[in-house]
Amino acid sequence: MTRRNDERWYRAFWDQELLLPSVTTILGCTWAKGGIPYWSALEAARYAVENHDEIAELIAQDDEKRAVALAAGAPRRITNEAAELGKLFHRVADAQIRHQVLPLTEEEREAVAPFMATLDQFIEEMKPAYRWTEAKVYHQRLLYAGTADCGIEFGVPLPVVVRRKLVHTFPAGTLLVGDYKSGKAVYDEAGMQMTGYASCTHMDLRDETHTIVEMPKVEGGAVIHIRPDGYRVHGVMITPEMRAGWVHARRWFEALYHRAPASIGIGVRAGGLRVDDFTGIDIRVRNALATRGISTLADLEEFGRDKFLAIRYAGPDGVKKAREILAIEDRSWPLGPDEITEEEAERGAA
Repeated sequence: MTRRNDERWYRAFWDQELLLPSVTTILGCTWAKGGIPYWSALEAARYAVENHDEIAELIAQDDEKRAVALAAGAPRRITNEAAELGKLFHRVADAQIRHQVLPLTEEEREAVAPFMATLDQFIEEMKPAYRWTEAKVYHQRLLYAGTADCGIEFGVPLPVVVRRKLVHTFPAGTLLVGDYKSGKAVYDEAGMQMTGYASCTHMDLRDETHTIVEMPKVEGGAVIHIRPDGYRVHGVMITPEMRAGWVHARRWFEALYHRAPASIGIGVRAGGLRVDDFTGIDIRVRNALATRGISTLADLEEFGRDKFLAIRYAGPDGVKKAREILAIEDRSWPLGPDEITEEEAERGAA
């Protein structure tokens, strides 16, 4: 599967070659966001209406492609701006909790000031004690990781009210895994996010030595929603059913991300494989081959490495992919003067 720009991966502390998906990456792949298509369409339409003069001018200039891109890109721009503000708030909040001064530009200071005023109110009223902040957490068996905003103990009880019913109360001093949210709303997936963090087996202490310790036992979660107009703390029950659901989400992510893409083959036609069946080769290179009458893998083998490499945009990586494709039909090219076999490369690395 092609990685999205919003994905985050961590290196396993026990194996630096092993990349672990983050809790939020797992949720992004497995959690259905039913309202997003409607919201995206609404924001695109809103942009087109509010900027109709600009859109109309582009259309009059026969630049419909740019007009469409501007309107269609509105949801992504809004999301990116919110994400950047959220990152800034997290950085400033972490620094304040650690009693550190974070250098900010005037623009950054103005953007985050309303949120920090609310954070001050939250600290004064909820009386939190922080056991850790911005700690990397890992699950050594399920192979995932994440950054838990904080381990927090409130100085006051935290009731958990669900659908107009009090289902639990965390007493003051209960250790919870906490996560700050600064967006307009808190969504159900935040509960599963807290479950993913709480279920981890190890934690990086985030000190000078980056000491790895066993994950402290947390009794639940707290989603701390900070907005300019006030705060809300959402208690999260991390039940056996929630933990089982998280294990399922992790395994479903594995199936969606790794297994499903590896289970379906490329589209083929009768009469053997063609070069243009393989989208892994740059489209410009495939087009250049087509103009030279190179269609089948037999044609590609006869065309040769040197001629292939002479095509613009082919490059060494293209040669490597072409060799892999030729090998499907037990075909090959002789090695060039600057190439070595995989066995030689492995011996050299050893």
